[in-house]
Amino acid sequence: GLVKRDLQVEYVCDAAFRDAIRETGAIFHDVEDICAEHGINFKEMLVDCLAEYAEDNSGDPAWGNIFGSIATEKLIPVFLDF
Repeated sequence: GLVKRDLQVEYVCDAAFRDAIRETGAIFHDVEDICAEHGINFKEMLVDCLAEYAEDNSGDPAWGNIFGSIATEKLIPVFLDF
């Protein structure tokens, strides 16, 4: 892939995938650590997103899109600064 082409790959993800990401040669960044640097508790943010989704849920079966939009709104400032 990209690492084999001498490109630097950086991946932000949950720590559960740290070893698998590093095995590819990519640079791993823990999403919880990055959020903490910006004053956000990642796990609490997810709970808040789920609560907000539950409040706004209109029964739309595409819940992943709705949840993703709520989470993206909260995380965009973090990732733009990253």
